Amino acid sequence: MLKLYRMIIKAVLHSSFILILLHLVGCQKELNFEQNVEISSIGDKSNFEKIALGNGKIGVLKSKKNKDLLIFINDASQSKEEIERYIEMYYFMGFDVLIYNYGVKNKVVSLDAISKEFISIKENLTQQGYLQSRIVVFGCNRTSALAINFCNISELRGCIIENPSKIIEDKIVKLMTNLKTPILILQGEKSDVSSLITTVKYFSSIPISNKKKITILTNITDRDMFYDDEYLKSVSDFYPTLSGFNENYPSIKW
Repeated sequence: MLKLYRMIIKAVLHSSFILILLHLVGCQKELNFEQNVEISSIGDKSNFEKIALGNGKIGVLKSKKNKDLLIFINDASQSKEEIERYIEMYYFMGFDVLIYNYGVKNKVVSLDAISKEFISIKENLTQQGYLQSRIVVFGCNRTSALAINFCNISELRGCIIENPSKIIEDKIVKLMTNLKTPILILQGEKSDVSSLITTVKYFSSIPISNKKKITILTNITDRDMFYDDEYLKSVSDFYPTLSGFNENYPSIKW
């Protein structure tokens, strides 16, 4: 009887292995690392501070080095988990990360109003010890337009936009033609919110004299941009931080 049980268990395990193998073969990529927020920088609340800016306070993930700062403008389509993953990734690249919520849900906020608020925030940041020459702004989807506009009204180090929206094409093209800040564009080949053709058009709209780079991430969608090694390499090469990339960042294998 014991021998029979062992044969049954062995058969079940074998069939389970076959099913797992078939699943992995069916997937384009397998993520070979475990996300664990509890052991990440996000989980270490001692690194997370609220600093006074204007009439309120805003959250910043700080390394207490006050050297490089990434202003992260989140898009409404991003989940809390995705935002945390982005913040962690940029933190490990050597940035302090400021989470900038530009408006209130279900209310329309004008671009001019947001720009005026940003100027005030930027002035407060310089008082906090951040040099404008070390500040980079990040936007994705529709907030790409905000990131570009912030660079047009301020002398910042640079701009990172990811999967820029195809819905507000005319607005982004107009903003791009006036850009004087170095810009890195990251485009997922399988993005739903942006179009590869439109993003190339955006890139072409940037003045030739401006430092610019576009990286096309093969087979990448809007939901897995930050899982791509080429993403990390592009940002680290284009905007190297003074503190350097943290080698403890979990390695990713496909």
